[in-house]
Amino acid sequence: MRTYPFLLMCSLSVLIIAQLSLQAQNKLKVDSLKEVLHANISDKQKADTYNRLAYQYRYADSSKVAFYTSEAIMLAKKANYGAAQADALYYLGWVTMIKGHYQEANRFYKNCMEVAKEARYAKGEANALNGAGVVYRMQSNYPQALKMYQKSLNIRQKTGDQSAVAESYNNIGFVYLCQSKHVQALRMYHKALSIYKQMGDLRGIGRSYVKVGEVHRILNEYPQALKMHQKALRAHKKSRNKQKIALSYIKIGDVYRAQGKYLKAFKVYQEALKLQEQIGDKVGMAWSYFKIGEVHRMQREYDQALKMHQKALKIREQIRIKRLTAWSYTKLGRIYDLQGEHFHALKMHQKALKIREQIGDQIDISWSYDEIGKIHRIRGEYVQALKMHQKALKIRKKLGAKTWEAKSYLLMGRVHLTQKKADSVKFYFEKALTLREAIGEPLAQDHVILGTAYCVLGNYKEAQHHLEKGIQMAKKTGRPETVRDGAEYLAKTYEGLGQIDKAYQHLKLFRQMADSLLNGATIRKVAQLEERYIAGKQQDSLSAVQASERKVLVAEINAQRANRRTALIGAGLLVILLLVLGLFYHSKQRGNQMLVATNAQLVELDRFKQQMLGMIVHDLKNPLNSIIGLSEEQTNPQFFTAINRSGKRMYHLIMNILDVQKMEEHRLKIEQKTILAESIINAALAQVNYIIQEKGLKLKVGRLTGFFVNVDADLMERVVVNLLTNATKYTPVGGTITIDIVPDAPAGFCKIQISDTGVGIAPEHLDKIFDKYQQAFAKKSGQMRSTGLGLAFCKLATEAHGGNLEVTSVQGKGATFGFTVPLSEHQPTSLSEKPQAEVTDDPINVLTFTKKEKEILQSILPQLVQCKLYEISKIGKILDTLPTDVDENIKDWVSALKDTIYAHDTTRFQELLEIVQ
Repeated sequence: MRTYPFLLMCSLSVLIIAQLSLQAQNKLKVDSLKEVLHANISDKQKADTYNRLAYQYRYADSSKVAFYTSEAIMLAKKANYGAAQADALYYLGWVTMIKGHYQEANRFYKNCMEVAKEARYAKGEANALNGAGVVYRMQSNYPQALKMYQKSLNIRQKTGDQSAVAESYNNIGFVYLCQSKHVQALRMYHKALSIYKQMGDLRGIGRSYVKVGEVHRILNEYPQALKMHQKALRAHKKSRNKQKIALSYIKIGDVYRAQGKYLKAFKVYQEALKLQEQIGDKVGMAWSYFKIGEVHRMQREYDQALKMHQKALKIREQIRIKRLTAWSYTKLGRIYDLQGEHFHALKMHQKALKIREQIGDQIDISWSYDEIGKIHRIRGEYVQALKMHQKALKIRKKLGAKTWEAKSYLLMGRVHLTQKKADSVKFYFEKALTLREAIGEPLAQDHVILGTAYCVLGNYKEAQHHLEKGIQMAKKTGRPETVRDGAEYLAKTYEGLGQIDKAYQHLKLFRQMADSLLNGATIRKVAQLEERYIAGKQQDSLSAVQASERKVLVAEINAQRANRRTALIGAGLLVILLLVLGLFYHSKQRGNQMLVATNAQLVELDRFKQQMLGMIVHDLKNPLNSIIGLSEEQTNPQFFTAINRSGKRMYHLIMNILDVQKMEEHRLKIEQKTILAESIINAALAQVNYIIQEKGLKLKVGRLTGFFVNVDADLMERVVVNLLTNATKYTPVGGTITIDIVPDAPAGFCKIQISDTGVGIAPEHLDKIFDKYQQAFAKKSGQMRSTGLGLAFCKLATEAHGGNLEVTSVQGKGATFGFTVPLSEHQPTSLSEKPQAEVTDDPINVLTFTKKEKEILQSILPQLVQCKLYEISKIGKILDTLPTDVDENIKDWVSALKDTIYAHDTTRFQELLEIVQ
């Protein structure tokens, strides 16, 4: 997505970062200028000196600029020195503009121009025109900005000030860029670059490379963009300007972030921040915090993103740069929106709008209208949403901002799409794409959005055309999220066209591109498409078999006719033929019987697969429904815990499936340690207490203290969670669940017992409930269905510790589950609670390997690189080839890699592989 309002914000920040004169760097120059003031010099010389001091502080301290310029103006008037008076007015206009007071800044520039004309001071007149151009550009009045810049350029060309001419070319290029005129922008930037090269001006060369790189990045030409920014970095390093070096790091990070290379982007942003902290560059620090926050946001790490953007906001409010402050509020609003906190999001966007209205920033005002409109759409307030987007459209049409006019049409189309208004959706989306193509910048996302609309409308041919084009463009420009969205609707399009195999392929692509676990509906869709795809293959195979059988039958008939024509053959040969035919018939009958039996087994396996799929989907659906239902439009923090617990329930369901398989294959490592049994029980109760309260059950907790056990704490905690969850399922409202540690355990063991007053278990089911995929209740009983793996996991986990899991029940009165775990032989002297995990840095940052350790890990690295993240079994087998007596460093790395696989975190998986390369 082109972000030209954001580009304007970047321009202001870059302007400040690139030219900010720090007091520490200029202390000698400032001190020497102050000494000049004490010398015996004329009023004209003093006025010039005060202006030079104002120049040194023009980005650092507006109060000092106001003082020095007022002194300069007073002396200039006294000496009838118009040039010094014009320079002072120009600096006053500049600091006023940076603060966002555009009208007042223009008044200073107008006065500056009048004084400069009267004094025939061409440089001052050109500066005033240039300053006015910057103000118009900040207000998105591009035609007027171009007019001012061009007038300034004409004067500077006459005076022969080459550095100022190059500055004018850069300014004109930036206006063209804001108008989506990329060719013209590049032409201006290269003219400026040529002048700086002739002058040998390293700072100017670096600045021009940065601008050229920005154009290539906006056009998604990432290799060229990276090349330009690296050239800029080399130029800045030669000039030894740390501020500009940091700026180049930021620009390189922007390219990496656009490519989805978030780790690389994060690293270069950190490099920029380190430099800015060293030199005390607050404006730059705020900019780096802002960028790092965006990396976290793109990776859905919203808490860290909020923290970074709040740091940026705090600095920007302190230095009172209104435009940048408004953008920080906008980004905070977006993050709150992503977290489902729409009230807070709306509040942030309204604050941004208020600031933008104060400074008269029209294009940014339209941006705020759009953000507020999005919130209204999410909340179902469609009239208000359309009203906001129409306000944004009106501003953009007036300014001639075609790119953002197209954006308004897309957003209005989305409002109508949410309401299923087909004609309106088609009208707005096609209008947006037409505008984009007219200005030569159709985006992959535009084609995907239009294809989505056609899919919703049932026009599958058009949908196929736009979705395939959008996915192709997204793959070429490195936009994985657009590929994901396009693949989802292309699958639906192919399904609508009856091309089930292609639909299945693209739905698998969507699943691979998705960043999180699929919901139940998508799982069912994949299963349905897979079944239909396989069924189609089976039908083709059946047709081939039938055709083959028809050929055999025709051959038999021909053989019989031939036999009749060979009646002269003797009776002995006829008997032999009859015997052969009899044996063939018997063999065929036997084959048919085997085929019937095989088909019956396949039908049974298919029924079992369907049943298992339904049960797994059901188990995953319930916590997902909780997460979705509780997170929609909630601002009350009490719901966040419930959402977290629902997520943990889903995580436990998945871990049950994985760990049962590991324990059966003797691959699960038990990490036993001494811990209070009470700590394990309390941790489990914290996870299921919400379910108990929600269902209105009573919980009784018996004597838990004083028992130290030697167990794998995580496994045992999940055992207790599974047993408590099982009890809540089958205990009616108002029932009671009791958990206690009872004394009748074997020597050296501790027995934990969980009882309920539920429906109980029938005697015929008691010996089966610990088997995989078994349940005590049939479907028709009306009870919940589940995978039946929870109790199987509990039994295997308990037995892995040398303990035992038992159940007793009276049908209609409840059930009691008790399991034993080994007591610790060495009782700790002070253990009153579950040991706290030691806080360490992220393993990626702290792990260092010896040469030998790296050689061990590098032996399996080529195989791991070839694996997809979802190939869990394949990765597990590769990791199992490692020696069992490896060092702790390698064990930590393996553990981190497994956590990454279960979390389906592609970025972290790649990072772990990279650190052992």
